[in-house]
Amino acid sequence: LWNHMRSSQPHHLLIHGGDQVYTDYPENFLWLMVPFPKGFFYSNAMITLVNITKLPELTEELKGHVDNFFFNLYRRTWSQEIIRTVLGCTPSIMMWDDHEIFDGYGSFKDDVQFSAGFKEIFKIARKYFRIFQLGETDEFPSSTTIPNQDALSQYYYLNKVGILSLDMRSERSLNQIISPKSYDAIKSHLDSLLNSDIHQMLVLSGVPVVYDNFELIDKTVFSMFGHMNLEDDLIDHWDYKTHKKELEHFVTMIMNFTTTKKCRTTILSGDVHVACWGVIVDREKANRPDHDNSCVIPNLTSSGIGTQPVSTTGTRFFELLSQGNAFRMHISSKPPIVAGLLEYTTKDY
Repeated sequence: LWNHMRSSQPHHLLIHGGDQVYTDYPENFLWLMVPFPKGFFYSNAMITLVNITKLPELTEELKGHVDNFFFNLYRRTWSQEIIRTVLGCTPSIMMWDDHEIFDGYGSFKDDVQFSAGFKEIFKIARKYFRIFQLGETDEFPSSTTIPNQDALSQYYYLNKVGILSLDMRSERSLNQIISPKSYDAIKSHLDSLLNSDIHQMLVLSGVPVVYDNFELIDKTVFSMFGHMNLEDDLIDHWDYKTHKKELEHFVTMIMNFTTTKKCRTTILSGDVHVACWGVIVDREKANRPDHDNSCVIPNLTSSGIGTQPVSTTGTRFFELLSQGNAFRMHISSKPPIVAGLLEYTTKDY
């Protein structure tokens, strides 16, 4: 895909939805390249949700090792000729996800997630994400960062198109994806756009809003076709049991903006092995004879550019799981918002 993008230049814009760098590839493996305390993790240095313990406060020497690791991670990754070429000639908008920190960050139990060592790793990872992906520092903050939040959500304006790039990793825990304070800041920013001239809003949500039941997929497709140890991926998804109430709040906020503004809104997602597309519909407004398309929000989901695709048989299982289940996802009762996957087609909607 990188070769294809290079050969099909020029592109107007690349939107990167997270995992632009990986701290857990064999050649860039945080837990092996930094001399962490013995007994911190097990299973041949493979970090999972069940085999990791609290990480104590890092010594100054360890902090230096971690800092060098993240700097060199970006240097090595983006020095690759094909990546360097594409990034050097195409404007990019970037938002991070867990692999810019480490696999599963935000999905661990609270005593592990908020341990002193984890916080220090996060702080260093955040520094280099800001420098290399957002192009900002404390001394030189970016004008695209939404004010009055503790996270790093961004807003961009390009020729009557708004791009809301949401930070769904900085404040993530087992029970939260975005904090109430950040929601207030995002809503305030959206309210400020109601009288603007944007015709289209793109909302970047790292994980899909509309997808097949991920718990069912974890128990069937992945277990049958070799993709194991996906507990952190399950917890990450919007339809995980502890995130469903927040999903209602998030979708209602976006739907209220788009129907009030009467603009087209599309949610862009990734972080899965099989791409798909779905729609979110406000049924009450959609049933009105004079409705416009603002009450229908597509969710386009790509698979990762560096992820090995699921086999043809596995993909077919995904398709079978989604058949006959149009709009089975009930997000909200007031207003009545539903969602479902659609088949790929050449038909115009």
